[in-house]
Parts: sequence; structure tokens; C-alpha cells
Amino acid sequence: MAALSKLLETSLPYYCYEIAHPWEPSCTASWVAMFADTFTNSFKLYALLYLLGQLVGRKATAKAFAETLLNTVRSASFLSYNVMLFMFFICFLRWYVGKLYLQNSTFFAGLASGFFSIFVEHPSRRRVLSVYMLNQCSEIIFNALRSRNMVMEIPHGEVLMFALSMGAFLYCMRLDNHLRDPVCKVLRLLMGKEEFLPPPDAGDSEDNVQPCHHDGGCLMHTAKGSALPFLGGYSVRALLLLLGRRLRRRPWLALIHRAPWGQGLFLGG
Repeated sequence: MAALSKLLETSLPYYCYEIAHPWEPSCTASWVAMFADTFTNSFKLYALLYLLGQLVGRKATAKAFAETLLNTVRSASFLSYNVMLFMFFICFLRWYVGKLYLQNSTFFAGLASGFFSIFVEHPSRRRVLSVYMLNQCSEIIFNALRSRNMVMEIPHGEVLMFALSMGAFLYCMRLDNHLRDPVCKVLRLLMGKEEFLPPPDAGDSEDNVQPCHHDGGCLMHTAKGSALPFLGGYSVRALLLLLGRRLRRRPWLALIHRAPWGQGLFLGG
């Protein structure tokens, strides 16, 4: 309680524009500028993600493109409102209290802006965003504890965590093959839809039951299934390197660079 009371008493003798938006003295103008800037940048990101999900689902109709545009605008607006409301509540607390309590202002502003802005997003996306923010929050808490030597870091622990979480995620996908979020669609495209079919019924005759749903041997099926993701990951990464400034003079280095091979092996594996 002593630490909490000390935190509540810590204030800064500054106005909100001196700390929160020093580039613009007007609070209203800074809110509008942050909304517009965030919307412009997030629109590009969400447009690419939703368009990729649409192409993965092989939907090329006018209705599908209109839905992609609507989802892009909605998600970009959610992120823009989150940033704008965060700044708004910091300014509001400075006006209402008369002082700038930086720690408490940022906590309350983040809590309130996240609560109100989440209603802009589509209900089907709210659970995905909640899981994403939980992941970010757990990472921040772990890094804070590690910096204070309160937890021990496990060598290559992130690899083990990724393997366990991916295994659990794929297991849940096989139990419920009707999941339609973009991550599930990409995994079905990379691994094949037959990998997520339910297991054969144990009551069937042993002569008719096959342990796998694919045609041919498992080794050949694995080789064919790994080739396309490897080529896709390798090609995209190499193309991004070619578009960079460092390899324009020597473009052949993009073919032997470590990054394309690593991306291809990751997706193919």
C-alpha cells in the first residue's frame, strides 16, 4: 500500500501537450492527426492480411472483395480509435485532475481506450485479439521478471514453446475442422485439408479403415506437401531481399542468402 500511495502521489508539473503530443499544442488536432495517421498505416497492413485470406479461400467474386474492404476498414478503424482514445483520456485526466499522473494516466487511458475501441471490431475478431494481447502481456511480464532475476531463462525455450503451442493448436483444429479464422485457413493450405479430417471410425471394418486420409505412401505425401510451402517461402523472402537496397547491385546473393532458405525450411517443415 505504501508503494501504491507513492505511485498515486507522483505527478509531473507539465501540460498534456508537453508530454503526450509535443508536436501539436492543440489536443483536438493531435487526436485527429493520430487517428488519420494510424488509419492510413493500419489500412495497408489489414488490407494485405484480409486479401491474403480471401485468396487462400479462393474467393474472387465482387461480394468477396466488398467484404474484404469492409473488414479492412473496420479493423483499421478499431486500431485508430484505440490510439486516438488513448490520447484523449490522457488529456482528459490532465484537464479533470489538474496534474499529470503519468503512471496512472497511461494505465487508465489504455484500459478505457481498449474497452471502448474493441466494440468497433467485428465480434468474431475479438477473441483473436484477446488471445494476441494475452500473448503480448505475458511476454512483457516475463521480460520484467527476467530483468529482475525473478525467473530463469530456459535456453531455446521459445522453440519449445512454439512447438508445444503449435501441436496443441493443430490438435484443436483436427477436433473441430470448421474453424474459419485466417490462421486456420493458412495452415490448411500449407499442410493440406486431408490432414485435418476426423480419424476413421473404430467401428468400421479393419479392411476398409486406412490410418491416413491421403493417397499413396506417407513418405511421398510428405515430400509433395513440403515442396510447395518451401518454394513459396523461399520465393517470397528472396523477392523481398531483391526489393531492398542492399542487394540491388548483386541480386544473385538473394538466392544464396540465409533468410530465404530459413523461411522455406520453416514453412516446408
